Formats: sequence, C-alpha cells, structure tokens
Amino acid sequence: MKGFLFFENLQGLEFIVHGFSTKPQGFKAASGALQGLGLEDYQAVVPKQVHGTDILVAEKGEIPDRPVADGAITKVPGIALVVKVADCVPIYLVDPQTPAVGLVHAGWRGASQGIVRKAVQTMGREYGTNPGDIVAALGPAIQTCCYEVGEEVAIRFPESVRRRHGVKCHLDLLGANVLDLLNAGLKKTNILKSSQCTSCEREKFHSYRRERRIAGRHYAVLAIRKGR
Repeated sequence: MKGFLFFENLQGLEFIVHGFSTKPQGFKAASGALQGLGLEDYQAVVPKQVHGTDILVAEKGEIPDRPVADGAITKVPGIALVVKVADCVPIYLVDPQTPAVGLVHAGWRGASQGIVRKAVQTMGREYGTNPGDIVAALGPAIQTCCYEVGEEVAIRFPESVRRRHGVKCHLDLLGANVLDLLNAGLKKTNILKSSQCTSCEREKFHSYRRERRIAGRHYAVLAIRKGR
C-alpha cells in the first residue's frame, strides 16, 4: 500500500494488519491512516499520549473517548490500535498464540520508566501471553546519530548512551527499548529494530527534534483482522 512502511517479521502473520505512515502520504488524522490500510470500518483506539506508562486494555464497546495512555493492547478482531510519533519509537507487539496485539509509543520518558516492559506484562496478565511467543517490531525513530541528550536524561540509560568527544551524550532510544523487551522475556530473534532515522531522512519522515512545533506526525497502526 502506497505511503506506508511494513515490517518484515510481521508481514508473515496473516491474522493482523499493520502499517506505519510516511511523510509523503501526509495524513492529517488517524482516520486517514485507517482508510489507507482498509480499516475504515474498524473501531479505532487513538489514545491521548502524555509520555507516561499507562497501557489501555481495549475491549469492544468499552473504550472511552481519547483515553489517556501511551500504549494499548487487545485480543478483539476489528479494533485498530493507533499511536502518533515524530521521533519517538512505535513498538508493535504481536502474540500469535492467543492471539493478541499491543502498540506502544515510547519516548525517553516512557522508556526510562519501562513502558514496553509494562505492555508485555499487561498482555501476560490480561491474556496469558508468554513473552517468548511475542514478535516485536520497532519502527523508524530518531537514531543515536541525531539524539543528543543532557546528563539528566543520559543518567537514566547507563547501557544505551554513547559519549562523543568525552562530553556530548547521544541516546540509543531504540536500543534501550530492545533491552527492555529482552528483559521482559522476548527472544532476540523475534525482535526487529528499524535502522531508519526520522531526523536524518527529511524527505521520508517527520521529526520533532528537527522541525519542532511545525512537525507532522506518523501514524502507527496495528489490528487483528475481522472474521477470526
């Protein structure tokens, strides 16, 4: 489908629909991204993101309007999970056994508090998901090359900060989230990490670090197909 990126380790899972909208597509709302993926008749879950760690358990007919959360999980076919990003990491979680899915928005604040680990734990508590069964994809985000951070942020990620010239700290935000997934029990072979940098690749991606308040947003979408 034009205007979306798809992740190799998720494409073989035929019971889901997923996608990540790129800058040239220029969706202004989640509804446009859903329509582009053929999901316009799905129930959309579009949380109000606050860089926290709340994970919404999305069940049909029980979803509040714009719930405050930075991640959501569901096992209900026909519910489309959506998060917005523009440098932060979109993290897709798929349990083929239950089946169940989760979608997380992970900036440095959420990552420093273990949001993706919390999402995995919530899938286990609510659906009985075994972390070793989860297939995960981390989409395009700001990479280490462009993500200079201050000491107050660097101190939260002792294993994921690279120092340049002995002074400047650059954060590997995707790597930090991969470590959290591994610590949560996922298999390394089940994790795909994008190498694309939203800050470097101007023509393809929005970047809040680069564009600040005028930056657009990408829509990450994940759903279990209807008819299962």
